[in-house]
Amino acid sequence: MQTLRQVLGREEERQNLKNVGLCYLLIVALMALVFAIVHLNSVSPPTPADSPGGQATPAVRNEL
Repeated sequence: MQTLRQVLGREEERQNLKNVGLCYLLIVALMALVFAIVHLNSVSPPTPADSPGGQATPAVRNEL
């Protein structure tokens, strides 16, 4: 069985580990971005188009 030092001594293995790490970081960053967008959309105040019938409710009308 090869040791970790022997495996990491090969350039192909190091490049493979770098690629796996970059893919992992990309996935984590994209997930964080999606969660941030969803959070920001859920926090934003309702607009008149969000109310039933497209009419502003009195509470929304006062905020505008």
